[in-house]
Amino acid sequence: MIGKFALASLAVGLVLSVLLVVASIDNSRVDSWLHRAKDAGNPEQVAEFLGEYKDALYAKDRVDGQYYTIWKYPASDMETYVNIIDGLKQRAVALAEQTAVDESYQMGLINLEEDLDDIDARSFSVWFANGGYVLAIFCGLAWTAFIVLGVIKMCQY
Repeated sequence: MIGKFALASLAVGLVLSVLLVVASIDNSRVDSWLHRAKDAGNPEQVAEFLGEYKDALYAKDRVDGQYYTIWKYPASDMETYVNIIDGLKQRAVALAEQTAVDESYQMGLINLEEDLDDIDARSFSVWFANGGYVLAIFCGLAWTAFIVLGVIKMCQY
């Protein structure tokens, strides 16, 4: 009996692993634009990659609703998140028009990099709120159920 249970646990584990891999690949297709913006060599590239990131968010239907929590307020509103991306893109375009030797250019570049780091920290929350939480809850419940069933089976023998 334990052999059948172990086989079923293995099968469920494999299915959940495949689901997590597929979800991670789908998420990385969107977030890769944000990572490219962080690693861009000049403000023009930052603006280009942020535009691609915003387009990818819309293409994958991740702009509706909110992220990070179940309550909607400015810090969790996706429209605000997209507006922040637009603001960063506008700042990158404005920086591109300055000469690289200006002190304001250097300070603007440093501030832009810091802000890109902040928005990157939030990007996982966007995935989590747009379906990732369902997968996480399902995996957690399945894991808990199999632990409980395993303990029950062990106590029977």
